[in-house]
Amino acid sequence: MVNHFCWIKNFNGLCFHLSKCGSRTHFCMRCFTGHRTPETPRNHQRYCTNVKPAAVKLPEPGETLIFKDVQSRMKMPYVIYADRESLIVPSSEQHGKHTVRNAEHVPCGVAYEVVRSDGTVMNRYLCRGDDSIETFFEQLTSEDGRITEDLKRKQSLTMTDDERQRFASASECWICNKPLNADRVRDHDHISGEFRGAAHDACNLLLRITPETHPIPVVFHNLKGYDAHMLVSRIGVTTSETSSFTQPSGRSGLKKAGEIKVIPNNMERYVSFCWGRFRFVDSLAFLNASLDKLVNNAPGESFKHLSTKYLHINVDIIIMKCLLCN
Repeated sequence: MVNHFCWIKNFNGLCFHLSKCGSRTHFCMRCFTGHRTPETPRNHQRYCTNVKPAAVKLPEPGETLIFKDVQSRMKMPYVIYADRESLIVPSSEQHGKHTVRNAEHVPCGVAYEVVRSDGTVMNRYLCRGDDSIETFFEQLTSEDGRITEDLKRKQSLTMTDDERQRFASASECWICNKPLNADRVRDHDHISGEFRGAAHDACNLLLRITPETHPIPVVFHNLKGYDAHMLVSRIGVTTSETSSFTQPSGRSGLKKAGEIKVIPNNMERYVSFCWGRFRFVDSLAFLNASLDKLVNNAPGESFKHLSTKYLHINVDIIIMKCLLCN
């Protein structure tokens, strides 16, 4: 048996059809990622060689896929909804021989709102200026301490007569949908104290909240396409590794910033990234439309948080795009 091989003299020319720019491109021989300059692939290989190869594993014929992560059915106790804005400042900075930067995006403001799972708005914050992103991360560290203290105060279970009857007659666990045995317990929301249903003791423990480490989603719209670039570049420039916060009791405390973990789509776009317990996610992945279209398609009564903040202003005026941009 004779094996035939073809000598590839120009690997970049072989992969040229993968390039979208139409100019000379230097490709990584491991992941086929294209780069403009020959120095960039060499820097890229330091990270590329540390990534383990992945293989798609399909189920065997006749095998049934079962949802097992029942703890994911529980609402996040806290969610932070955030947005940022930038000013486009003209520039004439030279980058290399053939590139001139015509404009630069300079951050000018960040705003966020902390919402508890029962719908209560716990805090709102707005910061303006060139250092608004650094201030935003420092404020998140303070929110971490306040949220931890609030989660430690668990509400006791309150049940009505109908809920007691529903618990006594329940035959399936509301979490895993499997038959109940003698190990049934009353599962309730530790934030509101409301009864959620009858559950297995093991399933109930899966839904417990650890105040110090429970993830806190931070939602940006179009995080992957725009906001993540500026956030990740500034996330390590915070002025302090620890930040002070005020507990509900009035005492002050310190909270330490955490490490950074990313889920990359490529070397420049991140599907999501984590900073300590804060998990930054992109709402555009679930609501694939611009904020303007989403606002226009939503009914007026769905803007509950805006209505509570601006009591004496018509909601239809607030959600107009021209006013929001100004």
